[in-house]
Amino acid sequence: MMRIIIVVLSFIIVGLFAVLWKYQRQIKDICRQLHFLKEHDSNMRIMTDIRWGNLSELCKELNEILQQQKLERRAYMRKEREISETYTNLSHDIRTPLTSLDGYFQLLEKSANESDKSRYLSIIQERIESLKNMLEILNTEKKLQTEE
Repeated sequence: MMRIIIVVLSFIIVGLFAVLWKYQRQIKDICRQLHFLKEHDSNMRIMTDIRWGNLSELCKELNEILQQQKLERRAYMRKEREISETYTNLSHDIRTPLTSLDGYFQLLEKSANESDKSRYLSIIQERIESLKNMLEILNTEKKLQTEE
C-alpha cells in the first residue's frame, strides 16, 4: 500500500515538474517574443502554446497593449508628416508676400512720383495686413491643436 502511494506521489511530482517546466519554457518564449517586438517594427503577435491557465490571458493583454502602441505610433507619425507639410506650406505662403513687399519697397525707394509712392505704400500696407491675418490664423490653429 505504501509503495502505491509513493508511486502515485512520484507521478504527481513528475507531472507537476513537467507543468512547471512547460510554464517556464513558455514564459521564456514570451520574453523572447517581446524582446523581438521591442527591437523590430513587426505585425507579429505574442503567441503561446499553453491555452489553459493565465498565460493565454497574459498574451491577449500583451497583444492588446502592442496593438494600441502601434496605433499611437501611426497617429504620431501622421501628425509629424502633417506638421512637416504645414511648415513647408507656411514657408511658401509667407515668402510670397515678403518677396512682394521687398519689391514694392524697392519701387518706393526709386520712385519720384508722389502718386506712385502713395500707391506703393497702400499696397505695402495691404501685404502687411495680409501677413498679419495669416499669422493670426496660424496662431488660432495652433491654439486649437494644443486644446485637442
